[in-house]
Amino acid sequence: MKHLRITVISVLFLIAVSVAARSAQITVVVAPSSKPCLMHGAEKLISKLKSAGFQVVKMEGEKIDASKDTIAVIDISSGAASEKTAADAGLNVPRKDESYSIGGKGRLIVAAGRDAVGAMYAAYDIAEQIEMAGNGASFSSIEPRSISPSLELRAVNPFFHVDAFNDPKSWYYDEEYWKSYLDELSWDRYNLLDIHAMYELISTFFPNCYLYLLKSDKYPNVGVSKAQADKNLKMFNRIIDLADERGIRVSLMSYHASWRLTDSDKTKEATEEQLVEYTSEMARKIIDQCPKLWMMGFRIGESGQREDFFMKSYLAGISDASRKIMMFTRTWQASPSQVLAIADAYPNRTIIEIKYNGEQLGLPYHAMTTRRRETAASYTYEAYTNWPRSYKIIWQIRANGTHRLFRWGDPEFAARCMRTVQFGAGAGFSMEPMTSYYPPTDFFFKPELKYNFFKWDHQRNWFWYMLWGRLAYNPDEPGAVWRNRFKEHYGAAADDALETVSVMSKIVPLIYSWRCLGPDHRNMAPEYETGGNLIDFGRNFPLDPQVIYSIDEYVNAYLTGDALL
Repeated sequence: MKHLRITVISVLFLIAVSVAARSAQITVVVAPSSKPCLMHGAEKLISKLKSAGFQVVKMEGEKIDASKDTIAVIDISSGAASEKTAADAGLNVPRKDESYSIGGKGRLIVAAGRDAVGAMYAAYDIAEQIEMAGNGASFSSIEPRSISPSLELRAVNPFFHVDAFNDPKSWYYDEEYWKSYLDELSWDRYNLLDIHAMYELISTFFPNCYLYLLKSDKYPNVGVSKAQADKNLKMFNRIIDLADERGIRVSLMSYHASWRLTDSDKTKEATEEQLVEYTSEMARKIIDQCPKLWMMGFRIGESGQREDFFMKSYLAGISDASRKIMMFTRTWQASPSQVLAIADAYPNRTIIEIKYNGEQLGLPYHAMTTRRRETAASYTYEAYTNWPRSYKIIWQIRANGTHRLFRWGDPEFAARCMRTVQFGAGAGFSMEPMTSYYPPTDFFFKPELKYNFFKWDHQRNWFWYMLWGRLAYNPDEPGAVWRNRFKEHYGAAADDALETVSVMSKIVPLIYSWRCLGPDHRNMAPEYETGGNLIDFGRNFPLDPQVIYSIDEYVNAYLTGDALL
């Protein structure tokens, strides 16, 4: 009984000590910055500190009292005072944009970013350290570190949908959806929202996005009504603002050049001259009326127009706009000479999106060497990696072809993939999520059925987003980061859940890499089909025949006694 009493007293003492330690006050000083993302990062840090039980005092300005526990969040590009604060703390922030360092002396910890986005990431890092420490979190437990982004551009590639623009209650007009989605992307270190538009789900037709966003002065009867276009454009600008507040830039690529609102639209098609005039006007207007839009562009292949059309329309509109903007295009089904001519006409502000292994994700490296006749050169990099060049490269990872149904998350695969994205001096990647072509509303667990696990698809696929974003920023990100997130979701079952999804995630890429029916995502859906009859199944073509045996090669090697690796 005496032993029990001592044990109880000891436990109560430890709890009291823990509570006392957690109730200590931390001052968070937010240095002035022209970018709202620094304040956003500081608010996330303050929220995590409060959740961990700390008392927090927030101060804005450059005055720091190092006699008490203080965390200063600073952007060293904002002025001499912030630079001096970082230097006095002994920090040497890496020179790359969006880099950061954490360190300090005594009772001062400095979270310093090379720019405002880097400062936001530094605040995120400390917040995550506090969260991962659990009951052991303390001011002194915050570890110093310096991290620089591995890839310059880290993008997700969602689509704007015709159905969403036609429904006033859809996710497109739901600000809470965008805040939740962009919060996830920002925390995961994405810095580009690469929007492609438009998309009609039932027909798989890709209408001209400007028909839904803008009205033409010369062709006022084209597209949706002015009231609807104004509403759509206002929401688009709000999305851009919300992204900017979280350190994310926004780009917009239109997939078609026509006046058809839908696949079934019987509108009389414009002449080439009319479309050139209309598109040039739209290119100028989207730049002028969306002042924070970072990049705009077009798809050449399947656009319905020749390559020279874009020189006469888009480039003319861009040159007439009130400001300079980045421009991008895709290489698929386009003449390389014409694409390079477009890039040369707008040097050092052009980005080319190239498909990474077609529209599938079977292997975590560039492996478009399959012997299938259907493999067109435009499904891969052709000669675009050659030098000299006046453009940057983004690898468009069309993961929707391979991953459509089962939850996916393989850290080793994603880390290797993000390292190979640097091939050809690639500036980064644009990841097409599993649900790019579908509404992000959760249709699996509906509130009316009382399964309120999540409301939006990104809340269900958080591991997918986290892996690609965090490993693109830092391919050496420790696994403890996602173990902590699994613990949030699954508690004591976290390690088992992580191991299960990681192991299961190797199956579908293996199926496709060993059995490549074609690089287009219409060629094969590994989760849904075997593809053809038994003869077709035996006529197997691996994605990378230099490394993977086909069935006939394996059988022949076995029968002839050749070495089997």
